[in-house]
Amino acid sequence: MGVHVVPPGSEYQWRFRPNIFGITLFWCHVAKGNVEVVFDAYNEEEKDPWERIHMDNTYWVARDDAVYLRQFWKNNNMVLWRRWP
Repeated sequence: MGVHVVPPGSEYQWRFRPNIFGITLFWCHVAKGNVEVVFDAYNEEEKDPWERIHMDNTYWVARDDAVYLRQFWKNNNMVLWRRWP
C-alpha cells in the first residue's frame, strides 16, 4: 500500500481480506512533528480475540494529545490508544 500522508482533517480508508496464510498484518506509523507512534492496525496473528475483533472494523483518530480508537461496536466511543511520547 505504500506511504500515505493524510492531512489534518482528512481520512484514509481501505478494505482488505485476510490472506490464505493467516498472517495478514497492517501497521500504522503516525507522526506529529518529530514525535512518532507505531502500532498494528490489523494483525491476524493477534492471540487475544478481543484485540482481533476490534481490528476488523476500526477508525483510528490522531489528535493533538494522543491516538484514539473509535469503537463502532460500542456506541461509537472514543478510547485512548497511545499517547504521544
